[in-house]
Amino acid sequence: MYIKDATKTWKEKKREKEEKQQEILEKWFPFRKLSEKLQKCIKEHRLKNKWKLKGDVDVANLLSNLSTDLGNNIKCELCLDLLQNVGRFRSWSEVTLVHVCDRLKPVVRPKPVVHPKPARIVNVKRAKRDSIVVCEGEPIDEMSIVLQGKLCTFSSKDTGSSSNVSRESRKDLLKEGDLFGEELVNWVQDEPSSSKKLISNITIKALTKVETLVLRTDDLKDIYNQKAKVIQAFLRKRRIMISGRNGQTPPGELTDPEIVVEGINSSVLEIVVESGVECDEDEDEEKGFLSHFNSRFFS
Repeated sequence: MYIKDATKTWKEKKREKEEKQQEILEKWFPFRKLSEKLQKCIKEHRLKNKWKLKGDVDVANLLSNLSTDLGNNIKCELCLDLLQNVGRFRSWSEVTLVHVCDRLKPVVRPKPVVHPKPARIVNVKRAKRDSIVVCEGEPIDEMSIVLQGKLCTFSSKDTGSSSNVSRESRKDLLKEGDLFGEELVNWVQDEPSSSKKLISNITIKALTKVETLVLRTDDLKDIYNQKAKVIQAFLRKRRIMISGRNGQTPPGELTDPEIVVEGINSSVLEIVVESGVECDEDEDEEKGFLSHFNSRFFS
């Protein structure tokens, strides 16, 4: 009887722990925005890998405990629609934007510490600095998507000083679903090889704990470089196919080479190659193909 009761008590405690873990996960605001299928996958992954949640869940500790594929699916569901409204991303294909989602990195900023005693002036200054996410006059290194939390933006034009902010001078409030630093997208494409930095004309300050997914400058440059590689591969493959149709083999090519571009689905090349884009004899062939490829898949 004692063993039976002890076993029952152990099972009840185990069930209570599981329910508490489930509750912690479901309290995470972005989790509620995911599809039921993806929510189920996350729960199953947690149980299978005996992942124990301690305290609050945030995007950083969640993604660090999941497989890369599952993490990428989460980032895609949370951010794909938002990216489709960003600058030149508006004309990019969904396939390409999925690759952009894969490059997003989690960044969590803790809740700013408020010191009620003015005497601790050093700590107050440090706390203010720690809560600054983007500082006016400093380089912008990333575009951020807010998943949870609140921030405010202001500039020295509003306050007379970039280091001083009051409730009255807060210009805009940023919250979940908002983006900042999106001007980086156009700047990187317009200035791909420039050593200059894009400078912020506003300061952004965290008001609460903030969870973001960010696209850094280096990742954005890699995406644009990848775009160029895909276009080059497309042009090369199409020339080979055209030569083959005419019964000719390009010099140095006995067979069609395998074209591999890391991170890009090969079907992208096949679709465009088989689309049969034709150019006038007097038209520059490369310009015609590049224009078609860009309009179909990028910008």
